[in-house]
Amino acid sequence: MLDNHVNRAALVGVDLIVIDEPLWQEISRRIALELHCPVENIVMSATHSHSSPYPEDGKKPSDPNYAVFRNNLKEGILAAIREAKAKLQPARMASIPALVT
Repeated sequence: MLDNHVNRAALVGVDLIVIDEPLWQEISRRIALELHCPVENIVMSATHSHSSPYPEDGKKPSDPNYAVFRNNLKEGILAAIREAKAKLQPARMASIPALVT
């Protein structure tokens, strides 16, 4: 989470093969409400892990545990956002001049 006392933003990384549109729509809306920031200030990325469940697409038999996984995933993302918000600390940023060789 980033906050400069004017704008807030969230950078979220998840260990999934992909972030599908329904997940993005729901969780970005919930993050925006939690952080009081616009959805446009939320960046979510997937690590493209092949050890995580693939979003259900109707092309294969559905996994009976998928709904529970999906709910736990959403709650885990929100818990991480809440923790980041609670642990927010001042930081300084500066550009580093390019090294000329």
